[in-house]
Amino acid sequence: MTKTTKNWLYAIFLIIAVLFPQIGKAQIFESRTGVDTLTFAERISLRTNAVDWTLLTPNLGVEFDVKSTNWNRWAVGLTLKTKWNTPATFKNRVFYNITEVRADFRNYWRTRQINNKVPAHTGFIDRLFSCRRRVVKHPKTTYYRGAYMSFSDFSIKFGREGHQGKALSAGITYGIIKPLYAFRTGNTLDLDLGFDAGFVAVNSEKFTYNRADNCYTRTKQGSWKVVPFPMPTAARVGFVYRFGSYPITKKYRWRYDADAQYQYRIDSIANQRVVDAINKHNRDSVESVIYLISATL
Repeated sequence: MTKTTKNWLYAIFLIIAVLFPQIGKAQIFESRTGVDTLTFAERISLRTNAVDWTLLTPNLGVEFDVKSTNWNRWAVGLTLKTKWNTPATFKNRVFYNITEVRADFRNYWRTRQINNKVPAHTGFIDRLFSCRRRVVKHPKTTYYRGAYMSFSDFSIKFGREGHQGKALSAGITYGIIKPLYAFRTGNTLDLDLGFDAGFVAVNSEKFTYNRADNCYTRTKQGSWKVVPFPMPTAARVGFVYRFGSYPITKKYRWRYDADAQYQYRIDSIANQRVVDAINKHNRDSVESVIYLISATL
């Protein structure tokens, strides 16, 4: 184990010791009715991807809820990962350097049980993206979908030739969040499983190691090219650390379920529409009878 690797492991252990001092109880999903206002800290969460850590690539992201209500289901995030100027191995033949900035916009949701108040979608597009289910199999799972954009600078060499340059990517992000633990401080820890896929534009040049001169020689000039088909760009097995006493089990709720006044207003509108339909039917029936009587006279 190199000295650099040991230093990174010590840093990871220190971060865990500071952020995760004592595990408390498991998170319980909120079912009560009522709109809560989240504090600034409760709208912030930190996240990291264990997949990148396995490649010894430090990464850290921050996410912020768009609105301060418990029925808000939108959040914006920014993630930075970097591993640069690391010592090469196997006599300067293998190395992996990368720096990437990734921004995303997520919509969080949970599946809903179809019932009298939550009807099933009928249109094809609606059913394709519907969150409504006949049977809710994973009620404790929070899903997310959205879009991302990223910019990366890389220098990678695993064989005889290496590649270095820049890349731009944009596409969709999808995943699930599983609540893990609630700490005594009120902060919580979640598991993030997801992936990104999209279109990529790359400006990459090739180079090789010249052993005689002990230097790297460029063998092919780079130019911007767009990959003509979508491709996976990220895989996540990560952790999300949330501040404050408002975990994900209380966040990202459907407004109808959280807001009693909104629910009452929606129900009132629905009931009024039913009454209006009945009155219109009765009025049309009476008018039809009057018309038939007048026609016979």
